[in-house]
Amino acid sequence: MVGLVGLAPLRTSFVSATVLAQSNEEKKGILKVEQLSLYTTPAKAYHFEDAKPTRLEERISALRNHIKPYVAQYQGVYKNLQPKIERTVQFGKDGYIFLKNPPSGFYPRAGVITLAGVAGLLLAGRGSRARKVIYSCGFITACASLYYPQATVEITKVTCSSLYEMSMQSYLAIESLWKKYRYHNQEPSPTRGSNKVD
Repeated sequence: MVGLVGLAPLRTSFVSATVLAQSNEEKKGILKVEQLSLYTTPAKAYHFEDAKPTRLEERISALRNHIKPYVAQYQGVYKNLQPKIERTVQFGKDGYIFLKNPPSGFYPRAGVITLAGVAGLLLAGRGSRARKVIYSCGFITACASLYYPQATVEITKVTCSSLYEMSMQSYLAIESLWKKYRYHNQEPSPTRGSNKVD
C-alpha cells in the first residue's frame, strides 16, 4: 500500500495535457463587460415635453389664484390671533386643573355667587337687557368681592386698564375720522390776489 502512494506523483508526471495558446486575431473578437447589452442602454435622444393640463387642473389652478389673496389675509389674522388662542387654551387647562383639585369651601362659595347672579336677574324683572346684565353682574361682583377680595381688586385693575385702553383707541379712531371729514369738506380759502374791489 505504501508503494502505491509513493508511485502516485510519478504517474501524474507521465500524463499528457494539451495547452491552447490564444492568438492576437482571437483577442480582437472578445467583448468587454461594458460592451454587453445587458449592462448598457442604447443611446437615444430624449426631450422633455410638458403634459397639457386637463380641464379639472385648469379650474383648480384658477380657483387657487382667486383664493390666494384671501388665504394670505386670513393667515395674517391667524398669526395675530394665535397667541390669544394659546392663552385661552392654557386658561382652560389651568381651570380644569383647579376644578379637579379645588380648595376647601370652593363649591359652596361658587354656589352662593351663582345664586347672587340669579337674584340680580330676578330683580331686574322685565327690564331691558342692559338692566339685566348690570344687575346680575353687579350682584355677582358684590358677592365675589366678599369671598375673594384680593382677586376682585386685581380683576378690577385689569378691567379698568383694558376699558381705558379701548376708550382711548375709540377716541383716536373717531378723532382721525373727524379730521378726514373736515379736511374733505373744507372749502378752499381765497387767495390774496383774487380779492374783488367794488
